[in-house]
Amino acid sequence: MKKTQISLALIAALFAGPAMAGTMTGGATLPEQIVQEGTAIETQMSAANQLVQQVQMYENMAQNMINLPQSMINEMEGPLDQLYGLAQESQGLMTSGENIAQNFQNSNPDFSPQATTSFENSYQQLQNGFNSQLNNILQTAGLQLSDFGSSQQAAQTIANGLQNQSSRSALLQAGASVGLLEEKALSQMHQIQTQEAQAQAEYRKTQVDADDELNAQVNAFQPLQGVPVAITPGGVGFGSFPAPQQ
Repeated sequence: MKKTQISLALIAALFAGPAMAGTMTGGATLPEQIVQEGTAIETQMSAANQLVQQVQMYENMAQNMINLPQSMINEMEGPLDQLYGLAQESQGLMTSGENIAQNFQNSNPDFSPQATTSFENSYQQLQNGFNSQLNNILQTAGLQLSDFGSSQQAAQTIANGLQNQSSRSALLQAGASVGLLEEKALSQMHQIQTQEAQAQAEYRKTQVDADDELNAQVNAFQPLQGVPVAITPGGVGFGSFPAPQQ
């Protein structure tokens, strides 16, 4: 049977019970982290696409114009700076996705450890590939990762590179390539995160369904007339006996 897609809202609704607080998500509960992760990936995919278009537009202008006004050069800094920030955030999301997988396993020991390991490995492989390709793009442009060690360093590197015609062209080309790399990585991350969220939500739904079925079976048996029975995390619970009639 073909599996249906589970919405982020449904995923959040299915998660009840213990949830570990987040770090990168500002102390959010585990269900909230799962929803936030998916939303952040989708938002960054859209942002990367828009930034690539802007940088490619500037790249075409730089190729067709010998002398660029300083005001236009200053405008180029914005999308390039944002692409640098987006790369940092994308790396953070990969780490966050790996942490969420482990947190879920810790909170739900009966969940498949093989599935958790698979998700963790997928995030690690994606991040390693992203970092390697990012380094190659920068080296081709005559840059190093160390030139982007902090937001201040990145901004200065970008500002300096745009002042020279040859380095400007290389920088803009690298920016467009980095943006396309981010789009690809975010798309792959979205696939991993969707599969991870679905597997976790389906597991939780199975747990809820099992509890409901056991509740129904116990109450149908009615071991004590008139006494409600409920399955709770602590075991089988019975209602209070009515007070004796006077």
